[in-house]
Formats: sequence, C-alpha cells, structure tokens
Amino acid sequence: MSNGQGWRNRPWSDIPSTMGLAPFFFDHFKPGDCILDLGCGPGRICIDLAGRGFTRIHGLDVSHSGLARAARLGLEIPPPSVRPRFTLGLSSALPYRTAGFDGLIMQAVLTLIWKTEERERTGSEIGRVLNRTGRLYLADFGQAWDNPRYETRYREGLRRGYDRGVFEVTDPETGRLDYKARHYTREEIVEFCRTAGLEPIEYQARISTTRTGQRIPGHVVVAEKNGR
Repeated sequence: MSNGQGWRNRPWSDIPSTMGLAPFFFDHFKPGDCILDLGCGPGRICIDLAGRGFTRIHGLDVSHSGLARAARLGLEIPPPSVRPRFTLGLSSALPYRTAGFDGLIMQAVLTLIWKTEERERTGSEIGRVLNRTGRLYLADFGQAWDNPRYETRYREGLRRGYDRGVFEVTDPETGRLDYKARHYTREEIVEFCRTAGLEPIEYQARISTTRTGQRIPGHVVVAEKNGR
C-alpha cells in the first residue's frame, strides 16, 4: 500500500487476506515469469505460487510483521534459490529497477489507496517496473450501494468531502478512525490500469469477502502493456 495508513506496525494476523487468485491467473502468468506481489502481507500468495513451481517471486509490503511472517514461511521452501524474496516498501516508490518484472499482482491494495495523487503515483510506478510485455493482475472491491451498511458509509464519506466510494473505518472498541478505504467501479479500475500504461485484456466480476466478513461485488482484471 502507498502511505501505510497505520499498517506498518500492526501484527501480521491483523492484515486482511481474503482474496485468492482467480483460476484464469494461470492463463496469463507462467512459472518462468518474474512476478511482484505488491502488498503481499504475510506472503500467502507468494508461498502458494512458489509451491506451484514459480521460482522468481518477489513480495513487497509496508508491514514489518507481515514480511517477517512471510520470510519464516519461505524458509520451508527448498532450495533457497527459489524462495520468494520479500522487501519493505511503498507502492508509490517501488524499490526495484525499471522494466524488471514480467508480472505484478495487486490484491485488495487499491482499496487502501484512496487519494487520487497516491493512486496516480502507484500506477506510474507499476508501469515503470513492468517490462514492455508485462501484465498486471488486479483484484479489488467494488462499490456496494445496495448494501445498507456500505451505502451509509459512502454517503457519510461524500458528506465529509471525500470522493465517491471513499469511507472511514473506525476501531470497533474505541470508535476512533482506523483508516480510510475506497471501493471502485469497473470504470475506475480500467482507468487505474491505463494510468500505468496498461490495457485490460480480461475482466471478471466476482463476489469478494471484506476484512469484516461482508460479501460485496468485486473486480478481477488482467491488463497488459500497451502496444504488446
């Protein structure tokens, strides 16, 4: 995620991890690809891919605890040369060389990048680190205006001057602001891909489970570099 929003020092068990890869992921990404999981948390997807024969996997997250957990799990994968590599960093300033990746995974990360300028910087960085034939796999939450709980949150966000789909999440025990999140329309997901110089080539709508167990609409898209 971009600015961390307080996730940096949370225990890894607090990091939401409710999304698995859609089956069509494997139609677009192959074991020889060099892939970055952006917002990898405790490394579940990275470890799973390594177990499927993907030997060039990198994970990046803002959470110290999440990365420590990921590194411990990675030790179980032999040999060391094929273990995922985990790095601390921000989506808006990726610590990787230009055109170094064949693919990039971004699951339930865009929802935490609610500010337009941070989203644009993240898109630019994704475009920079993907090579000329690179692809992005993006999965995130859609807007759920027919869900009374989220409709109330969205309308309160609008009242506070936030963009449509932005809402505040409060700590259930203290009532204090925990973080802000955003749910996206399909058009906004496509627009984000294009800020990275990518064009969607496959899209799937699916029901996604939120951190609090709510089942709401979601988006899954694979986008590729323009001019491939």
